[in-house]
Amino acid sequence: IARPPMEPTGPDGRNTEILDLAGQARTRRRLTLTGPGGVGKTRLAQRVASELRDEMQGEVFIVELAAVHDPASAVAAIATALDVQQRQYLSVEESLVAYLLARPALLILDNCEHLRGSVAPLVERLLGQCPDVTVVCTRREVLGLPHGPVRRGEDTPMQSAAAEVRQRRETGPGRPLLGLRPLGRGTV
Repeated sequence: IARPPMEPTGPDGRNTEILDLAGQARTRRRLTLTGPGGVGKTRLAQRVASELRDEMQGEVFIVELAAVHDPASAVAAIATALDVQQRQYLSVEESLVAYLLARPALLILDNCEHLRGSVAPLVERLLGQCPDVTVVCTRREVLGLPHGPVRRGEDTPMQSAAAEVRQRRETGPGRPLLGLRPLGRGTV
């Protein structure tokens, strides 16, 4: 998905969490949501995107990277999702930076754990050269970039991811999605 569908922030007990993350995205330019597969990182990122859509003047992009298997193709996949055409005499990455350079945008890179080697340098470049771009990554582990907030889903070492998902479903809508807690500054 390049542009997220509008999703209501209904009374499901998660509004506080969504508003907290949207606030983080307003004040910090990089945020990573981590946790075991199936705990709701993507859904949470979609809800945050919906919350920020108007503020970003519609420039909110969710790029699903799970199907990208070759790290060398990651930048091209992101550019394609944003409908960025390679400009003459520029690389795909340079064209992407040029596209995002003068616009406020929220870029959500979903399921990027297997593309760390190509996504981390791109994120650093976008944040360094595009002053109005905010990047939210969803992944099962931290991205490895210094000085950005990380929000982790609580996972119990003795439980498998499937057991935890089952447990969260059984506790009902009042339980926070992902059980997120801020970790402050550190590696993203």
